[in-house]
Amino acid sequence: MNKKIIIVCLACAISLSSMAQYRTLNNLHVEGRNLKDSQGHTIVLHGVMDTPSPYFNDYRWTKWVPELTSNNIPACLTYFDKLFSAITDTSQGAYCDAFRLHMDPCWTNDPNKTATNGGGENDISRFSESRYEYYLQNLYVPLAKSANEHGLYVVVRPPGVCPTNIYVDGDYQQYLLYVWDQFSKNTYIQEHAGVIGIELANEPVNVLNADGSNTANTLHDFFQPIVDKIRANGFKGIIWVPGSSWQANYTGYATYPITDELKNIGYAVHDYVGWYGSDENNPNVDGAISQFKSQVPVVETNPIMITEVDWSPQVANFDENDASTYHVNEHGEKVPNNLGTWATGTTSNWGNAYKKLIEHYGNISMTLSGTGCYIDIDSYINNNKVIPAFSNKTGGDEACGVACFNWYKTYAEENMERINYVPTTEDLDIESITASSNNFTISVGSNAVVTIISHAKSGKEEEITGKCTVTSSDENVAYYNGSRIIAKEQGACTVTFKYTDTNGKTLTTTVDIHVPEYFPLTNVGLNPSIYGNGFFDETTGKLQTGQYGFGGWKFASGLDLSAYDYLTVELQEANTSWGLSFRLFDSDNYWSNPYSKTFDGKTSITINLNHLDIEYEDANKVKQYRTVDPSHIYIAGFWTMGDSPIYIKSITLTKKATSGISQLDNNEKDEIASVKYYTVDGHEVNARYNKGMKIKKITYKNGNVKINKCL
Repeated sequence: MNKKIIIVCLACAISLSSMAQYRTLNNLHVEGRNLKDSQGHTIVLHGVMDTPSPYFNDYRWTKWVPELTSNNIPACLTYFDKLFSAITDTSQGAYCDAFRLHMDPCWTNDPNKTATNGGGENDISRFSESRYEYYLQNLYVPLAKSANEHGLYVVVRPPGVCPTNIYVDGDYQQYLLYVWDQFSKNTYIQEHAGVIGIELANEPVNVLNADGSNTANTLHDFFQPIVDKIRANGFKGIIWVPGSSWQANYTGYATYPITDELKNIGYAVHDYVGWYGSDENNPNVDGAISQFKSQVPVVETNPIMITEVDWSPQVANFDENDASTYHVNEHGEKVPNNLGTWATGTTSNWGNAYKKLIEHYGNISMTLSGTGCYIDIDSYINNNKVIPAFSNKTGGDEACGVACFNWYKTYAEENMERINYVPTTEDLDIESITASSNNFTISVGSNAVVTIISHAKSGKEEEITGKCTVTSSDENVAYYNGSRIIAKEQGACTVTFKYTDTNGKTLTTTVDIHVPEYFPLTNVGLNPSIYGNGFFDETTGKLQTGQYGFGGWKFASGLDLSAYDYLTVELQEANTSWGLSFRLFDSDNYWSNPYSKTFDGKTSITINLNHLDIEYEDANKVKQYRTVDPSHIYIAGFWTMGDSPIYIKSITLTKKATSGISQLDNNEKDEIASVKYYTVDGHEVNARYNKGMKIKKITYKNGNVKINKCL
């Protein structure tokens, strides 16, 4: 009789286990722009983030204590074991399959040390290596193991958040190198690398070179050594790489992607209401899709995981003068109070637009910014009931909890459809491969994404770009950097993609590349809306920018003009619009300080590329002087008031030996006689005027004048 009871209990346990998680874990890897399991099925993950912190866990597993010790570990592990059970309980509608684990610094900071940088989460001055190593082994790894045992893939982030400015070869890079060195050497982590990933940092804001500058390769140079250290230790799992600007800017990776022999790299992104051109009042789906691609171009080449996102509706009247009606976000913006999320919005507006964004790309996984954004934690802790977060509050049906209960179940079903599909012999018989386009015109310093599709005898199509071997007939003209074709210099070449299928059949397709002149005056080549909304007509050379707008060219990998001495810009006719100028940026940030030269009513200006000297004011209103570097120009073009069009004739580059130029305007070499500031309507103000745009007029002792717009 006892034996029968045991058998019945085992049967019940097996049944409950199958109900608790909708599938077993299968090792994941990156293949092209997608996550794939070991059987080659495309997988998209959905889950939550959480952190083992008494404060952030609302003191559910311990009261406040001045120092967390090993005695607190059992209660913490028990608490999270309950959370993992809840968010995977399919019998109650929960379908999470991913967990983002924060190695919270409340364990790794030494309470006996005095904080020297404010003491916040971005302060590593109290970080203790010995505490980190102890709690890595005894808390963080056991938490990851528990999550795995509940059917959750785990992505781990380091203790704390990034300081505002982090530098290549700086203290924070060294900190991350140490953290991930220790983590990636752990035996359990290495043995379970297929189900545990690494997110290298949380919300970098400004990532800078050692000298304080920012260039297209800065993100690469900061994170590549960390990736290399992790791989050298033998960790083979997916590494999720962050961007800058609170994980919303990845443009540098388009030209300088993180390299990895295993090709097991994804990118970790954040998204909140108001980001990527979509907010609660204007949930612009098409605009968000376009803006996301612009800011996160790696979505075309690698899997993305949005590791923080949430929303819930506003709950009270918002008054920017009443601090009780809002909280301040990471951008210093006042966000109206809501049901308990970081961002304020509704599913009907922003949430559904966000859903369309991630489904448009098809390779975006996500984790809500907290377990409490997905389920009502107290309902489960107290009553063993799994219900959506905020669902028992007025307006809760418009919050992320209810939405993601529905979405996650649908996404789980789609995952299972792919997993359960059994390929036929004809599915594996590849008849041809094709490129998304067989002809590309790419400006020097720019790039293009090519997608390769295989076509099986059965009619099945699959993206195989990441499985191809790629060669260029002339790498001096254009080359493949592992994800994009990069244009280096004018000319033409052919890029060949070669693929071998599972039957050993080799197939190829070719892409013809044309790299035109540096500054093409074509509708495709010239962007009239780098700032503001403008238009360009290649038949007439007419450029109309938006108000205070900028049109011209962007060079993702930087345009090297150091071999030239002069750049001459000619207009078809004079334009007397105030402040019309040609500008050169040696940073890929439009709001950086460029070299600028005004036309002052002339039809032609010549810029001496050997003397791109500029004067500007820093954040403290102190005058600074520097020289723009012509060896890496990221943006070039025209600034106008937007009040009248300009008609471009030509842009030419010359060297001293062949220029034939006898006179040059070299304000850069002359002493400044005076600097004055004016409002847009012409009233003189002082340099500290901060009520909007002001105009800066520099008068040189030789009588020349330079005029710039500034804030």
